Amino acid sequence: MQDKLVVQFKHLPVYYHKTDYIVYCKHCNSYTINNQAPCYKCRASDQLITLDTVTQKIVKCDFYIRNCFILMVYTLLFLLSMNFTQLVTVTVYTLLCLLLNLLFYITFKHALCLSELDKYIHLNHKKIKQDLTELLNKIQEKTEEKKYLEAYEDLRYLGMLIDTEEIRFKKINCLRHFRLRADLPLELKELLLVRGNKYLIEYIYEVSKIKKELIDEDAIQYILGYKEQILGLPEGEKIIAKVVEAALKSKYLTRRYAHVIYDYLDYFSKERLIRLWKIKECITDRMLVQQITDKIKLKYGKDEDISTSL
Repeated sequence: MQDKLVVQFKHLPVYYHKTDYIVYCKHCNSYTINNQAPCYKCRASDQLITLDTVTQKIVKCDFYIRNCFILMVYTLLFLLSMNFTQLVTVTVYTLLCLLLNLLFYITFKHALCLSELDKYIHLNHKKIKQDLTELLNKIQEKTEEKKYLEAYEDLRYLGMLIDTEEIRFKKINCLRHFRLRADLPLELKELLLVRGNKYLIEYIYEVSKIKKELIDEDAIQYILGYKEQILGLPEGEKIIAKVVEAALKSKYLTRRYAHVIYDYLDYFSKERLIRLWKIKECITDRMLVQQITDKIKLKYGKDEDISTSL
């Protein structure tokens, strides 16, 4: 069996707009994700700009065009002026128009950029989709070349733009080659699939051991939804128990999955049993609470730490 890789993930920036994860290459007129440097198509390293930069240039260009139009009108009126008074009046009104145009640009620049960005995406969405699909194929090639870390980093960025089962599966396929640690910025909610997947199940199990705060209701539901499939695995019951054990972090989850918690009490750690005892009152089924109490006392009542807590 191949040893798992010890890796360190790069920081994934969180942007307000998803389009900030896309960059445009001025050299080859293509789109890619903004962790690609140089461009994966033309290999140009200094030609990548964000779509925000593109739209800012469009808005600024519009500002200059309006200024040129005002000055053209001013030139025409200047030539047609019959006296000094008309000349002064035309000049004053021109300066006023230029000032208003500047104030309009400064005040509404952000809104104009967002509007232009929407138009830009709408006009270029086919080209963007085509280039990102081609990038996904390049990422697959990296995976086949066993460059799992590079492929996963690209998929993290791409996943912020396109959330599909295919991308989630590809990320899981990369993650199974890594040695997971608590200090890594692991993800889980962004990986859940519609179908049962052995590698995802194993990943959730590993996460439940090192970073149980990531185990939420969706993850628990996924594990319970494929319970029969999991029980067919070598450590099936331990996997279910460890994931369900994470429900004890929340009174709501404890109350919701109380019956499943009871079924897997034998696998719970001492720390988790003490935690369960402290929050058992959140369970509305009083008979179940008594059954949980009796089971803990019967199996662990002689344990000094447990008995003290009880």
